[in-house]
Amino acid sequence: MDYAQQQRNPARHWLGLSFVALLHVVVIYALVNGLAHKIVDAVRKPIETVIVKENTPPPPPPAAPPPPRLDVPPPPFVPPPEIPIAVPPPPHAITQVVHTPPPKPLAVRPAPPRPVRAARTRPALDRSSCATTEPDYPMSSRRNMEAGTVVLRIEIGTNGLPARVDIARSSGYQRLDVSAREWISSCRFRPATVDGKPVLSWVAQAYTFTLQD
Repeated sequence: MDYAQQQRNPARHWLGLSFVALLHVVVIYALVNGLAHKIVDAVRKPIETVIVKENTPPPPPPAAPPPPRLDVPPPPFVPPPEIPIAVPPPPHAITQVVHTPPPKPLAVRPAPPRPVRAARTRPALDRSSCATTEPDYPMSSRRNMEAGTVVLRIEIGTNGLPARVDIARSSGYQRLDVSAREWISSCRFRPATVDGKPVLSWVAQAYTFTLQD
């Protein structure tokens, strides 16, 4: 049927349009009233989950306890019987007595005598033998206010007389040194001794010159 023939039959054309319009109305109504949701719910079925439980074999029965151990006591100790053994008598021993002379005593050497320390004595001044009891203080030294200590070194002979007089330390003034040396030369000494015998010796003698008010 071509388009020209459809234009000649208008009633049939309007019938088709009415059917299409009615179909749209039905579809819209179904959407509005939730018919589409019911169709979807009817189509979608619930998913059922099935849990399959594994069959576990039963536990084995407990093992039987071991039989009790019986401790057998050891047999009693029986000492062996004592068997006497006959010991043959010893042969006759011949002993010989040997007389050993006692050892000779060791000769003990006497210790050498200790050296005896010699007894020594020092020389000593005998003031009673001097020309005066003290050295002379020169007047010129007093006027010049000279004072000091002189130390003399004296060699004493075996007879107790000064054999030599040296000035070991000066007083600082010659007049005082000479006066002290002349004075000691006029004195006698008790000589030094070794084991009671007089010997030559040296001795130091000091004298101080002091100005007195």
